[in-house]
Amino acid sequence: MRTVADDADAATARTTLGAIGGSVGATSTAIPVASGTGGATLAASTVLIFNNNQMSGQLLRPRTTGTTLATTDSGRLMTIPSGGGADAYTLPASPTAGTVFEFAVIGSDQLTIQAQGSQVIYIGGSASTAGGSAASSTQGSYLRIVYVATNQWHCLAAGTWTLA
Repeated sequence: MRTVADDADAATARTTLGAIGGSVGATSTAIPVASGTGGATLAASTVLIFNNNQMSGQLLRPRTTGTTLATTDSGRLMTIPSGGGADAYTLPASPTAGTVFEFAVIGSDQLTIQAQGSQVIYIGGSASTAGGSAASSTQGSYLRIVYVATNQWHCLAAGTWTLA
């Protein structure tokens, strides 16, 4: 996924943000639309899902009871807001190779990613148990998880993640 931060320099980033009606360092809760006018207002617990370098227009509100992801959610970023309590996402039971999800820990609440059945989550040289999980409550932790082969989820991770 490409972000404004990937742009070659700050001037390009400012131009890019200006083109969508935003500004560098802006803290507004309004989503800019292409014309530069304000869009929907976000609540503090709202999470934006990004898909293919564009806001998909969909909002995901994490639930403390957990969310089961679908393969149609592939390519999206899931987060939980600070102070919202622990949350879990369950990976799809029958994903296809190349299914990918991204997770970011925004605050200090625990985010758990749960595999199903015989699926195993790999981070570096470590592996979860079959049907195990990856969890983090470290602010700034990030996980990109890709289904690469039968029952195998492989991760690119930053921060602290615990496999179980």
